[in-house]
Amino acid sequence: MKRYLSVVLFGLASALATLAQPDLVKVRVRVILVDQELTQKPVPFFVVSLKSGTKTVEVKTSLDGTAEAQLPPGRCTVSSAEARRAGR
Repeated sequence: MKRYLSVVLFGLASALATLAQPDLVKVRVRVILVDQELTQKPVPFFVVSLKSGTKTVEVKTSLDGTAEAQLPPGRCTVSSAEARRAGR
C-alpha cells in the first residue's frame, strides 16, 4: 500500500510540474534585404525584439541573418530598435 501511495504521489507531482510550465515553441526570424533585382542579402548582427504575452526576448541574428528564441505559444510581436538602409 505504501509503494502504491508513493507512485500516485509521484505521478501527481510530475503532473503539477507539467501544468506549471507551459510548453515553449521555437520562433525563428530571418532578416534579409531585397534589392531591385530581387536579390536577397542576409542582415547579420541585427537585434530583434520578440514579445509573446508577458515574455519579451531580444535576439541577434547570426551571419546568415537568422535568429531563434523559445516563447510560449500564441501571438508574437516582432520589432526592432533601428532600421537598416540598403546602402549600409
